[in-house]
Amino acid sequence: MKVTVNEGKVKEHSKYPCLMIVSDPTDGNFGLILFLTGDGTGIVVGSTEDCELGEYSDTWDTDSMDIFTGSVTLSNDWYEVQQTSNI
Repeated sequence: MKVTVNEGKVKEHSKYPCLMIVSDPTDGNFGLILFLTGDGTGIVVGSTEDCELGEYSDTWDTDSMDIFTGSVTLSNDWYEVQQTSNI
């Protein structure tokens, strides 16, 4: 799977679902980008060394997060590469 992250601006007070980034440098997940569907509930869409893409939790600490002001593009590039290599 390929993930492309583009910086940009969105409304400051977005409601769920929304993209958030762990902005506290003392948090072990610093820089992690999450697609949150509720308070503390979501999936990793921008990974760091400690978490993998697609990791789900309903206990994310949103106190150490800010609204992510960029965009995330999801695509099935891995699947397309596999299909091409199997031809």
